[in-house]
Amino acid sequence: MKKLLIGLAAIVVLLVVAVFAVPAMIDWKSYEPDIAKAVHDATGRDLHIDGDISVSVLPLSVSIGEFRLSNAPGMPSPEMISVAGVDVKLALFPLISKSIVVESLVIREPAIFLEVDESGRPNWIMEPAAPPAPAPAPADAEEGLPISGLELADVRIEGGLFSFFNATTGQAVQARDINIKVALADLASALTIAGSTTLNDEAVTLDIAIDSPQALLAGNRASIDFALATRHGSMTYGGGAQQTPVPGLDGNFDIDVPSVGALAAWLGAPLDDSQPDPGPLQVHAALTADGAKATIESATIKGESLDVKASGSVDGSGDITKIMLDVRTGVLDIDRYLPPPSDTPRQHGDMSGGHGKMGDAMAAIPDTPFDLSGLRQTEADINVAIGGIKAWKSAPSL
Repeated sequence: MKKLLIGLAAIVVLLVVAVFAVPAMIDWKSYEPDIAKAVHDATGRDLHIDGDISVSVLPLSVSIGEFRLSNAPGMPSPEMISVAGVDVKLALFPLISKSIVVESLVIREPAIFLEVDESGRPNWIMEPAAPPAPAPAPADAEEGLPISGLELADVRIEGGLFSFFNATTGQAVQARDINIKVALADLASALTIAGSTTLNDEAVTLDIAIDSPQALLAGNRASIDFALATRHGSMTYGGGAQQTPVPGLDGNFDIDVPSVGALAAWLGAPLDDSQPDPGPLQVHAALTADGAKATIESATIKGESLDVKASGSVDGSGDITKIMLDVRTGVLDIDRYLPPPSDTPRQHGDMSGGHGKMGDAMAAIPDTPFDLSGLRQTEADINVAIGGIKAWKSAPSL
C-alpha cells in the first residue's frame, strides 16, 4: 500500500509539473500561420506577428510581441492596425469561482489608421476571404452576470496612436501619445477611466467614473461622471444612468465651445474663408429617468445665431410608447452654420439630378418604400414653434 501511495503521489507531482511547465516549452510561434489564416478568412486582411508569443500557467500570463494587420488595397497606410506588444497576467485560482482578476493588462503603442479613399471607400469595411461558419444555436440565457467578480488592478494603454484621413474631403485627424488607465477593485466598486492624448497638436483629457458597474449591468441605476476637456471645448455629464425598463439618464449634460470655427479647423474640417465663424456654442440638458419614463426636463442650445429651448419625454410603461416633444426657437440665422452658396447659378428648369428630380438632394432619396409599421406601437405629440429662419441670404437665383 505504501508503494502504491508513493506511486500515486509521484504521478500527481508529474501531472502538476507538466501542467505548469509544458506551456512554457511549447513553440507558440509555430501556430502563427494557423492564426494568420483564420484572421485572413474572417477579414480578408493579412496578419503578421513579428514578435514572440509566450504562455505561462503560473503565473497565468500571455505575452505577444509586435503584430500588424494589413490595410485595404489602395489605402495610404500599409497597415490598418499595429501593436508593439500585449502583456496579460491573470490570477489563476479566482477563475475556479468564475471571478476574473486582471493583475495586469498592458497594450503597448497600439496604432489604428482609419482611412477613406477618393472613391469614398472606408478601410474598416472587411471582406471575408472565406464564407463565415454558421453561428451556433444560442444557449439558454442564464439569470445574472456570466462572471461572479471582476477586478482590474493594472490595465493600461501606453503610447497609442489614432489617425483618420478622408481623401474625399481632405480631413485629417491624428491623436498621438494616447495613454489610458483603467481601475476597478470589484464590480460593486467604482470603475475609473483616465485618459490623455495630443489631438492635432492640442492636449485632450478624459475622465470617467461609474460608481457601480454591477448595478448598471443588472439594470439598476448607477452614478456616472464624464468629463472631456480641450482648449477648443468641453463636454461633461454628471448624474445617473439606467438600462431598464427603458434606457435613460438622470443628470445634467453640458457642451461648451468657445468658437465653432476654431473647433472645426482643429478637427481638420475648416470653414470656408467666406463663411463667418458661428462663434460660441453652449448646449445644456437636464435629464431625468424614473422607471419606464425618461424625460428631458429642459434643454437649451445657445449661440450668436441660435436660441433653442426644448423639453420632452419617452414613456414606455404601457403597451404603446408615448413620445412628447416641445421645441421653441427665436429667429435662426443658419447662414452662419452653412457652407457658402455655389458661385455657379443654376438655370431655370435645370433637373441635373435626372429622372425628374431636382439636383442631387432629391436624387439621394431612395425609391424603396419606408417601413413605418413600428410606429403603430408609438404615440407622438410633437410641437415646434420657430420665430423665423434666415438662410441663403446670398444664394444664387434659380
